Amino acid sequence: MATKPTFFAFLLLVFSISIFGQNIPPAPTGLRVTASECGMISLTWDGYLEEIKVTRYELYVSTDGPNGYFQRINHSDETSTSFNQIYNLIPNHIFYFKIRSYINEVYSEFSPSISQNYVCNGPSSLSINSNTCGSISMSWNQVSLATRYEVFRGLTDNGYFSKIADLPSNQLNYTDTFNDSYIDAESGKNYYYKVKAFANNAETDFSSVSVGSFQCPKPTGLNVVSSNCGIVSLSWDSIANSETLIYMSDNPNGVFNNIDRRYNGTNTIDVTQFGNYIPSKVYYFKIRRKLNNLYGEFSDAISATFECPVAPTLNLMNVKCGAINLSWNDFDNNVSEDFFLVYRSNNSAGPFEAIAQLPSNTLNYKDVSFYNYNYVAGATYYYKLGGYIRGSQTFSNNVLSASFNCSLDPSQNLTVSSPECGIIDINWQAPANTDFTGFSLYRAASENG
Repeated sequence: MATKPTFFAFLLLVFSISIFGQNIPPAPTGLRVTASECGMISLTWDGYLEEIKVTRYELYVSTDGPNGYFQRINHSDETSTSFNQIYNLIPNHIFYFKIRSYINEVYSEFSPSISQNYVCNGPSSLSINSNTCGSISMSWNQVSLATRYEVFRGLTDNGYFSKIADLPSNQLNYTDTFNDSYIDAESGKNYYYKVKAFANNAETDFSSVSVGSFQCPKPTGLNVVSSNCGIVSLSWDSIANSETLIYMSDNPNGVFNNIDRRYNGTNTIDVTQFGNYIPSKVYYFKIRRKLNNLYGEFSDAISATFECPVAPTLNLMNVKCGAINLSWNDFDNNVSEDFFLVYRSNNSAGPFEAIAQLPSNTLNYKDVSFYNYNYVAGATYYYKLGGYIRGSQTFSNNVLSASFNCSLDPSQNLTVSSPECGIIDINWQAPANTDFTGFSLYRAASENG
């Protein structure tokens, strides 16, 4: 039912402006907000005299300011002087409204715009109530007219939040058990939560952010059972129905890397992941529980070291031109080495370069690589032996020196004959105690070349 028109509106209608032979109706007056709540803004305006037949009123809204883009929001045949629902409202935004009428196939001017700061507060008093190993519980206050709630979790207080729960309107609490597969939950780590509601099919603002964490008991009983070259044996109190992750570092305050795991309550391990780590150096170990995507508290760190036997003494078997022959004994019977490495340098202080990797059952090596490296006869070369045991390297105590000389003088034994025209036969004898693999023959047109 149309509201009673103002006298001013009547005068505007009577004395409307005539342009190009058409009377332009005056703009509707009295546009105002009568109510604003979550999901709805209600407006009303003054109507015309009853004698004036209004075809429709057109209501427009904008979020771009009073001079921005306005979009029509009511129906095409609307003649009511009020409007009670505006959808897609964004909390904490200012909305602008204006209206015009359509009378006798002529549009009126637009009314002046009005503004309304739309507020739709989210749930209040979000609080963390309790936590147990692997779960965090929270609750919040009810939002009037709420039809459902959504719970979000983040790894920082101002970063990305992912939705973890969609709850009915009568549920004002939630326990996060970290069942979503895309996150690994860790004991002692902070997690951040916020909640929003839906009221009148509109989203409320988010609640304030609350932070929570959970604690799991530390594993106990971690100790070193024994250690040997390249191996440290550990044990701990059994943890049933879960994995045990083993971590190692060379710094008690540094980064601990996961090196292995054990399943279903197994509580021992032989650690052999030392690679090129150094005998006598101290290493540190921790363990923690893992159940599905839940990581428990770290145990206290313990330290361990291992010793390796010295590699066998390197011996010189013999020296020939272009070849130095080396040998060594095996490790003791109770040591099972992986392989041997022979190192060489042209300086007793190094650096030494590995020139051969040999199987564990090989106890000698002939160095004949001088030609390829342009090594010089008469120079001194230095050798040491390395042995690998379970991935850990140990060296011989001695550095062996050796040199070779080549006494080849083919001119002393060279004989030449010409058995027939155009043919010259050349013969020589190879020196003893050499391992020559070939000879080079030279020719010149004169004795001095």
